[in-house]
Amino acid sequence: MRDALTRSKRMLLRRTHLEDISVIIGMERHPDNERFVHQWEPDEHMAAVQSDGHLHIVIENQAARPIGYMIAAGVRLESDEVELVRLVVEEKGKGYGKEALKLMMGFVFRELNKKRLWLDVKASNERARNLYESVGFSADSAPNRRLADGTGEALVAMAIGEKDYYTRHGR
Repeated sequence: MRDALTRSKRMLLRRTHLEDISVIIGMERHPDNERFVHQWEPDEHMAAVQSDGHLHIVIENQAARPIGYMIAAGVRLESDEVELVRLVVEEKGKGYGKEALKLMMGFVFRELNKKRLWLDVKASNERARNLYESVGFSADSAPNRRLADGTGEALVAMAIGEKDYYTRHGR
């Protein structure tokens, strides 16, 4: 399939195209996601799609229907780490988020040869924190921060290193 990065039996991760933006905005603004996901305008998504420093990814099911998306930053930099800026899945409770996250982790450590994958998660988003912990992420030593959007909501930094990834998920 076009621009495929990695796949499993149930899904494919591929690069986002500009024509995907309206579907992505719909997922982001869905009531199940909007309180946990920072809302971007279409032009912000377009900039990330076109950026060399970002990897904007659509998660597709077997029928080639978008079921989620991810954004990673720092993928082309000389840095040894990647930030997972966003993970949004349309249908909850089906394991899509966990599977997509595992695929992304494999891509980051095996294909990009990075040493660390990290993210910020809202402290109130217990479901997401549990997901990240279930695949090996742990609270980072970085001090917790707050959103700069005026809400003052606390963010928890979480990370997984290359060594922990390979210990948990194998070579």
